[in-house]
Amino acid sequence: MTAQTRRIDELSTSKAIPQGFLEDRRSVYWDRNIPKWRPETTNFVLSAHQEQLVCPKVLHKEYLGDRPSPIWPVSKSAQKAKSTPRLEVLSQPKATHREYEPAREIQTVVSDAAKHAGCSDRLRTLCQHKTYPNSEDELRNWDWSTWESSVPQRAKTAEPSSHTLQLAEEKKPHPQWKPSRSVQWKVSRAALNHELSETSQKLAQPKERGQQEDYNPKAWKVSSASLQAQASARLQELCLPLARKMRSKKT
Repeated sequence: MTAQTRRIDELSTSKAIPQGFLEDRRSVYWDRNIPKWRPETTNFVLSAHQEQLVCPKVLHKEYLGDRPSPIWPVSKSAQKAKSTPRLEVLSQPKATHREYEPAREIQTVVSDAAKHAGCSDRLRTLCQHKTYPNSEDELRNWDWSTWESSVPQRAKTAEPSSHTLQLAEEKKPHPQWKPSRSVQWKVSRAALNHELSETSQKLAQPKERGQQEDYNPKAWKVSSASLQAQASARLQELCLPLARKMRSKKT
């Protein structure tokens, strides 16, 4: 318990100020930027150009103000004036198109004939859902007579027209189309007996590098003098951060 208390006391102590610390300025206001034309720095002072910009815009010399009221007197001649035939024609509303039909009501009236209409045999046949076999055995033993009976004899003996046969033909490939080449193809005799030129043989050679005996294993070894070297006072001074970027420590 005593060792734990000493450790807590050690951690609770404040951090010591490092040697060579330069205290930063305490305020953002400093004396060197105080304007000479005004001793106070917290009062707003406008320049001559700013005072000119603050002034309101001067109205144009030919500007006429708005009417004092939206209701203005109408002269007697205007009250007793009669419109011309051309003005009466222009005042007529635009006529609708001769083929215009108004929108139909949402609730449609069903006629009596539609209410009492009966379905034909063909319509009842088309209303029946299609049945399919569920397994291969059922498909093999499926009775197709029900479907064959529903197909009329005229449809069975019908022959397609020339245009239908033309449309049924498959699309032919392009005249310049060539099938894919095989992965393995025969190499020609000229390619097998071809000899490389001197330039190709020269370019095929690997890049010449230094021999093994020229390699120095101590090229990257740090000398003992470099390990024990110490920086000068000027170099240590240049390594310190700027004074304006250092924050004051609370003690």
